[in-house]
Amino acid sequence: MKYLVTIALFIAEIDENAAKNLITGWTTPIINIALFVIPFCGLIAALFAAIKWLQLEEEEREHRPLIKSLKRILFWTIVAELMTTIFKIFGLITG
Repeated sequence: MKYLVTIALFIAEIDENAAKNLITGWTTPIINIALFVIPFCGLIAALFAAIKWLQLEEEEREHRPLIKSLKRILFWTIVAELMTTIFKIFGLITG
């Protein structure tokens, strides 16, 4: 019973501002770096998709259009870039 009361007191005394500052201290630099890295990764993925598509035979090119792959890469690049906005909405990063 003594340990249960100690755990309850420990949980009640968690400093929310300190926890938020700790999370913000980690997420802000990661997001700032990701803002520059994600578009380059999308561009590299698009180049690899184009090179792979050019290496296909003519019949396979008709079945697998390049634009479909490029749309998928663009979609996921935009979603990854929007994570910054989502983090700002929840207050996990500042700026």
